[in-house]
Amino acid sequence: LAPAAVVWARANGFSGEAGRTLVVPGENGALGGALFGIGDGEGALAFGALSKALPEGDWHFASAPAEPDLAATALLLGGYVFTRYGKKSGRALRFGLPAGVDAGRVRRIADGV
Repeated sequence: LAPAAVVWARANGFSGEAGRTLVVPGENGALGGALFGIGDGEGALAFGALSKALPEGDWHFASAPAEPDLAATALLLGGYVFTRYGKKSGRALRFGLPAGVDAGRVRRIADGV
């Protein structure tokens, strides 16, 4: 983690508590990344909160979650929007899958829910 990101996190009271997201600025004030708190051993399903908390764009995990398949499934389910009675505008939020994730299995699980 870049020293500037650590300073930013401290200035914003971010301590890694479960479910909390903090967007971190990069050079020239542009979006540099995000920090996501997993707390003390919280389950991988907590990653679903990222689907609503992050701004639009392309995202990836800087370090792989302990349970990458479950984290990827949580991301898909966290971004679910009910559209039966009208189309809701989707967000352009894309995640690169962590290494070792079975993308087909994750998609089948999410589609079945």
